[in-house]
Amino acid sequence: MDGGGGIFALITFCTSANAQTRVAFHVTSQQGVPLQGITLRTNHCGVTQGVRTDAKGMAVISYSAKDATCESMAVRIRSKFYESLDTILPIKTFDTDSIIQLTLRDKVQKVKEVEVIAYRPIAKNDAEKSVYTIDMRGLLKTTRASKALAFVPGVVAFNDNFSLAGKSQQTRIKINGINASTDELKALYAQDIEKIEVREITKDDNERYAGEINIIKKRHEQPKIYGSISATGGMIRSLWGTFDHFSFQNKHWDINASITYNQHNQHSYTDVLRVSTLPHYQPQEMNILRDIHIKQQSERLALSWYPTKKFTMSFGGYHTGYPTKSSELINDTGSGRTQRDYKETLEAYGSYANSSYAINDRNKINIKGNFYYYRDKYIYDHLSDYDYKAAMREYTGEANIESRLKLWGGLHDVTFGLRNTYRQNMSYSNGRRSYSVQQVYLTDYHSYGKALSSYLILKGESDNQTDKRAFYFQPSLRLNYNMGKKGTMSASYQRKTTRPSIDYLNTDSLFQNVYNTVVGNKALRAQASDNVSVSYRKQIKKAYLITTANYIHTSNIIDQIFITPENYDVSTYENIGKCDEVSLSTYLMDRLCKNRMNISVSLKGFYKRYAIKPEFEKNTLIIPSKGWGYSATVNASYLSTKGWMYSMSANLAPKTYSLSYTQVQNPKLFVSVTKSACNDQLNFRLSFTNSLVYFYTSHNSYHFRDMYQRTFQKSYANNITFSVTWNWGKRFQERKSVSGIVNDDIVTKQQ
Repeated sequence: MDGGGGIFALITFCTSANAQTRVAFHVTSQQGVPLQGITLRTNHCGVTQGVRTDAKGMAVISYSAKDATCESMAVRIRSKFYESLDTILPIKTFDTDSIIQLTLRDKVQKVKEVEVIAYRPIAKNDAEKSVYTIDMRGLLKTTRASKALAFVPGVVAFNDNFSLAGKSQQTRIKINGINASTDELKALYAQDIEKIEVREITKDDNERYAGEINIIKKRHEQPKIYGSISATGGMIRSLWGTFDHFSFQNKHWDINASITYNQHNQHSYTDVLRVSTLPHYQPQEMNILRDIHIKQQSERLALSWYPTKKFTMSFGGYHTGYPTKSSELINDTGSGRTQRDYKETLEAYGSYANSSYAINDRNKINIKGNFYYYRDKYIYDHLSDYDYKAAMREYTGEANIESRLKLWGGLHDVTFGLRNTYRQNMSYSNGRRSYSVQQVYLTDYHSYGKALSSYLILKGESDNQTDKRAFYFQPSLRLNYNMGKKGTMSASYQRKTTRPSIDYLNTDSLFQNVYNTVVGNKALRAQASDNVSVSYRKQIKKAYLITTANYIHTSNIIDQIFITPENYDVSTYENIGKCDEVSLSTYLMDRLCKNRMNISVSLKGFYKRYAIKPEFEKNTLIIPSKGWGYSATVNASYLSTKGWMYSMSANLAPKTYSLSYTQVQNPKLFVSVTKSACNDQLNFRLSFTNSLVYFYTSHNSYHFRDMYQRTFQKSYANNITFSVTWNWGKRFQERKSVSGIVNDDIVTKQQ
């Protein structure tokens, strides 16, 4: 017994001498979830230890009894996902049976303001077309398509004229595939546009028109009736007019009608000075004071019929008229003072009927018919010998099939078509003279994966316009390469043909003034051009950049040729020569002021050089022009927080070149303020035209052999106009109808 009790006492002494103090921690989140892998560092009586929590969030730290002489323990926790913890715990809480609970807060980054920035794609580009959407930020709900197009990337707009970035010619405007006038753009609201398709090359391009803007409307709602009535008045110069639009839709029909009427007066001053470089010739001078009373009117009616989902028909008719009355007072050093009055009537009538049948998802047949009548007529009050008439009737039929075919290992969107056009030209002296144009064409779009695509146009034409039948082959090709975030590259070649219209073929004399009488030439041939273009496109955040380089070679130019060396007063038309033009342009569209401001800027620099055919050099007085030039167009709009929209459009083209003259002109400016009221039922607009330059002035410098001529022109263009528009009914979107015929192989005076 005595021996056993001694051994037990020894063991008890040794255990007491090496006793351990255990401190247990339980670490959780604010939500009460145990936290694993949290490192705790403690400091007790100068001794530092570290330990990690287990899967249950538990951690235990042990100290020997001899070290447990301090009354507190410091605990420190650092974590990437939770707030840091620094605390001091009293020593009395340390009990082998107790657990210390620690709660960590989620780490939150304190930010005063969070701005989420996302830039949606502005465009989708391929070889056939570029597709854009209208961004309504910064625009009123009542903004019309004619204004909104100014802020579509690549569209250069000024005063309801539209072209594409890098191109000098105007572009064709369509709505749902049918040619549209300025009035139709004014009747269409921008927010009713689903998308805009821009084609840089089409099979119908000529010297006047290049490319196409096709506006696709949003899906339809039915049945609906909608209309608008507007009135405009001038405050400085006499001007007043109205534009009225009506739309109706039910299950099977879409009907659209519009009427436009404008009346205003223009005053202009023209001064012509001729100085001969030959000795003994006195300078000649003539000035003309002209008062013109102008009426502009147009009426349009369009009907679309949708009997089934596969079959569609569209019909339409229109009339446009520009009757003017002019009074001129002419002071001439040779003939003295002359007063003359005359009327000019410029008119066009047209109608169309188009049908489409979808055989299946891959094949569609289109059949189209078109009629067009054009007239230009001068009647002088007391000078009947100078009366002039030019008129043309045109009948066109076209049929094509659109197919999606699997060729050469991939899908191709192919269109094959035939067209026949019959024209009848009429004048006072030559009566009627007819000719026809036959055309066959093939278009092919193909995508070689996601990056590369091509659009090919093969077109052949034949006509009997002259005594000898002529044949024309007009190929076009456009390639597009998408480089992702680095942008898009495209390159194109296009061959275009332009035939002379009745304005050039009429051999009657058009008396313009005592120094110039224009005579047509029925032997004119078609004018041709080769166009090469390379462009780069890139979206930069909210901005869009387009840079384009162009080269154009034009042959068989149709232009005036002065052929009377004695007095320089007679000109006629001839396929006189050729022209080469190179240009480099930059276009930028951006949104500023928290998307309330839209701005687009187009800058273009070019070099142009004309040359006359050798057989004409000795028989004409013209010295062809050449030189450098530039142009700039700026469009800007701002939508205030109060709902006022301020718009500005400016155009600067200080020097342009034609075959026989160069033109210098002042800049043009247009400013407007627009406000909508009564839940967008009323729209008010105040407009300023040329408000910084009271007169619109220009002068042409002609360079002839042994003579210099300058023509100075001044027009009283400044004006302030006020317009009000009343919208009634509920707006709706129309269905897509059949695309129409485009006959742009000639250019008439109206165009």
